Amino acid sequence: MVLSDIHMPGRLNGIDLAEFLERFEPHIPAILVTGYAEELDRARQVDAHVLSKPFDIALLDSLLRAIAKARQMAPRTPRRVGARWNIASCRRRWETTAITPCSTN
Repeated sequence: MVLSDIHMPGRLNGIDLAEFLERFEPHIPAILVTGYAEELDRARQVDAHVLSKPFDIALLDSLLRAIAKARQMAPRTPRRVGARWNIASCRRRWETTAITPCSTN
């Protein structure tokens, strides 16, 4: 599971991260948080849960429990033998994809 703010340092943001996960690691759920209303529309177009800041910690708790329950009930998909996820391979894949960072306009 990934919990990310939408604003991150650098050219990419949390929405770009969620789009990456949706494309390459769709079995990993994502939760995005933001305090900026203008980001909500784009954030809701990706397969991620979106929380507006400030949010109640009980809301996050119930969301995490709902995601965990849904994952327990979902059929398991077989993983490749020897397949491992690590940040270095993820970063290389991220840097070579066609995902474009959102504009600052």
